[in-house]
Amino acid sequence: MGFFDDLKQKIVASSAGEYDVPMVSSKLDEIVKSSSSGVVMMTFQSCPYCVKAREVLDSNSIPYTDIVLEDLDSGALKGPLRAELGKRFKQTSVPAIFLKEEFIGGANNGGKGGLIPLLASGEFQKML
Repeated sequence: MGFFDDLKQKIVASSAGEYDVPMVSSKLDEIVKSSSSGVVMMTFQSCPYCVKAREVLDSNSIPYTDIVLEDLDSGALKGPLRAELGKRFKQTSVPAIFLKEEFIGGANNGGKGGLIPLLASGEFQKML
């Protein structure tokens, strides 16, 4: 991980403020486990990459669960979940896409390569 990735994680963690780490970590576990039978993604409502991921999944007729972070606990978990996401998966940005309890990445990169590149290569379809 590079200097800027480390810096971004520190900024996200700092902006999350103090929070109940075990509770938020457990919530992240719950989200990851909910992907055991399909696609689950953590998003922001109007994030352009999140919108693109939704469009790509919809256009490929791939069902998914969209967990909009602003809607969880009136948005109170948005920062803490991103901080925990960074600790665990080294990515704080959204969308954060999971399939069968594996971190796929975002729309374009991260994790196993990102939704769009994995779809283009046919790898995502094999994972389904």
